[in-house]
Amino acid sequence: TLLQVAERIWPIVHDSSKPSEAKFDEISGEVVQGRGIGETWVKMIMVSVDIAFPKLRLLNSKCEVGVGAIGGLERLLPGSRVEDNRLAALEQVTAAANGATARDGSASHF
Repeated sequence: TLLQVAERIWPIVHDSSKPSEAKFDEISGEVVQGRGIGETWVKMIMVSVDIAFPKLRLLNSKCEVGVGAIGGLERLLPGSRVEDNRLAALEQVTAAANGATARDGSASHF
């Protein structure tokens, strides 16, 4: 179940001895082992963990910013040419979100 997966990945998230790339691979492996949990769940969980723990930088080296993100990024960055540099656009949005999170403490609810 998803709860069992969460219990297995929580220690990985907090293991300071592992680099982000190793954590990403290990967490992904644990998630897909969950009954009825596939690649879409891996993506959702990895993004959620990355948002809650931005200092881990889980997604930085393992996930490219696909064309499917362009519409959302353009809504978040009106007037920007997101298609020209999707990664820079995502980093800008992420920095703004992380700055807001740090100010209001919302990540502490995870």
